[in-house]
Amino acid sequence: MANVAALTDNDTEAPVFFALDEHEHEPGGSTMLGFWIYLMSDCLIFAVLFATYGVLAGAYAAGPRPDEIFELPLLAANTAMLLFSSITYGFAMIAMQNRRKEAVLLWMAVTALFGVLFVGIEAL
Repeated sequence: MANVAALTDNDTEAPVFFALDEHEHEPGGSTMLGFWIYLMSDCLIFAVLFATYGVLAGAYAAGPRPDEIFELPLLAANTAMLLFSSITYGFAMIAMQNRRKEAVLLWMAVTALFGVLFVGIEAL
């Protein structure tokens, strides 16, 4: 917080400033928290989409049924690839903060593998 001026009884004295006590924050802690909040919100969005599909799968009005348009197993595999790649990227960030170079490279390779699998499934 900003410094706060203390009131003085005498106008000739300069105001006295003091800093309010604040607790220390871990550097980068809010960045990690933001990342994990994003990841959990991503999981919730996919869960809602699948739940909506599950509820409305049989409700159609003289049009094609959802199972005629979408291939649910393929869609589930794509979703899993996206979520797993986000999680493995998060693990790479944690390893980077702990200065573990080998672990960072491993998790980034796993993330890249999930990305390649996702693109490969999209090509089908």
